[in-house]
Parts: sequence; C-alpha cells; structure tokens
Amino acid sequence: MGSDIGGFSGDPSPELYLRWFQMAGFTPFFRLHSARWTKRREPWRFGEEVLEGVRWAMELRERLLPYLYTLAYRASREGLPLLRPLFLQGGQPDGADLEEAFLLGRDILVAPVLEEGARAKEVPLPKGGWYPWEEDGV
Repeated sequence: MGSDIGGFSGDPSPELYLRWFQMAGFTPFFRLHSARWTKRREPWRFGEEVLEGVRWAMELRERLLPYLYTLAYRASREGLPLLRPLFLQGGQPDGADLEEAFLLGRDILVAPVLEEGARAKEVPLPKGGWYPWEEDGV
C-alpha cells in the first residue's frame, strides 16, 4: 500500500512533491518511481528547502518502521489492513468528506494538506482521544 512518490506521470511542483514525500512516509510502500518521459525527480533537484523536508520525512519513516512491522505482523494474524479508512475506527466524523485522510493502524490519523499554497486544513476527528503530532518539518 502506497504510491509512486511524486506520481508516475506528470511533473509535480516542488511544494507538492515534498508533501507527497511527507505523506508517503506514513505508508508501507515507499518508493520514488516515475515514467521515463517525465522530468527527473530526485529530491535534490527540487532545491535545498525540499531536500531538508525530504530528510525529515525519511527520518520520520525510520522511526516508524517498528510500528509498520508490528502492523504488518498483526495484519497477517488479524486481517486488518495497515492503511485503513476512517470508518474502521468507529465511524467517519459527522459531515466529514475526507477521502484523502486515512489511519495508519488504529493509532495514527494521517490527513495531508494537498492544496498547493495551503498551510493547514480542518480535520474532523473520529471519536476517541487524538493528539497533534508536533514536530518541525510537517
């Protein structure tokens, strides 16, 4: 489960490329891959600011690996996917139309900001106790 970071075709802007990279850090499948006819998209080609954000995302992913391996083991035993729609956590919040939000296991809700130029978005939370992930880089 995951995506080709930056998309297989097309040419993402530096901002959306970085956001894609940050979101992909929360998915089991994590790779850069694109068609031969697209612009080259190694992280360093997008400038130092993007490269710094990519480093942050890769370090975050390294820290998440034990959690991802635990989820993979549990998935093999219990059948629940690693990436889950919100309704598997007891229902989608009222009025929420969050096709791009997902759960990584039952404990991490990922709701990437996908609109270019935006710096935040409102996210209705499922029932339960949720805490913001406060780190530099996102």
